[in-house]
Amino acid sequence: MPSDIEYRFDDPELGEVTFKAKILPDRLQARLYLFGLKKMWSISSILEREDFYEIVITPFKDKITLCEVAYIESWIEGDSLYMTLALLTSIKPIILINFLEWIKDVSRRKFNISISTIKLLTVTGHVPHEELEKAGYRKTNGYYIKVL
Repeated sequence: MPSDIEYRFDDPELGEVTFKAKILPDRLQARLYLFGLKKMWSISSILEREDFYEIVITPFKDKITLCEVAYIESWIEGDSLYMTLALLTSIKPIILINFLEWIKDVSRRKFNISISTIKLLTVTGHVPHEELEKAGYRKTNGYYIKVL
């Protein structure tokens, strides 16, 4: 049966940062959230012009809410932790590094396994290569690999 785990901390520049994970029998699905401004709007009219339509949008509400900024699905193969990352927006590199470390720690505890290698595959988004290298990751065959 899936279980959920959550970790929150405050960043001086970004405010509250939230990591959430759903632990499934064979994998972990993790999401990174930041508080952000979400614009709410409605279409107030559609005007037909000579050769195009003009859509008039009226903002009606802004609200501060949790916004998902990254998603990682991870699983264990042998003694390797595989992670597939979808980065939806640019974030501070240290936040991403902390997210990766948190996933590694949660995976070790929940799957009760020794991990010797992390293999990170990025499917979307800009990953801070230099920061990942500082954290011990090396790019090899399309993966960022970290030997523990």
